[in-house]
Amino acid sequence: MKFVFLFLLFACSVDENKPDLFLKNYIEKRYEGSWTKDEILERVGGKVKEEIVAMNESELKEFLSMKKYKLSNVIIENQNCETDKCAITYVMKYITNDSEGKLASSEVKKVADLRKIDGKWIIFDVADIKTYHELRPNN
Repeated sequence: MKFVFLFLLFACSVDENKPDLFLKNYIEKRYEGSWTKDEILERVGGKVKEEIVAMNESELKEFLSMKKYKLSNVIIENQNCETDKCAITYVMKYITNDSEGKLASSEVKKVADLRKIDGKWIIFDVADIKTYHELRPNN
């Protein structure tokens, strides 16, 4: 019984030493909306960090609140990695529910620039490649 518990513990833990798993975990936790500004700043650098630091209080509140979004899937499509640098192309699928109850399905293809600093992966830049939105009628 102890073996099964230990196996499940290690199988379910996220290996953040792998850039693709680090990125996927970051995205999933961001959409849960449970991280603070400081927790996010620990995982980003460069342009991304500059943009977050420059946000005023209302922009930061909107950035941290993910209530109107429901992430349905993150798919890693490609990764081009070296020892301490990685470019990852991925697709995020999510549903938006605005204050009026309107639903939209979205699919966004992005590329993330990650760098390994002091043994930890850090997100330095994220760029949109393609975005697709589909509005759903209200019932």
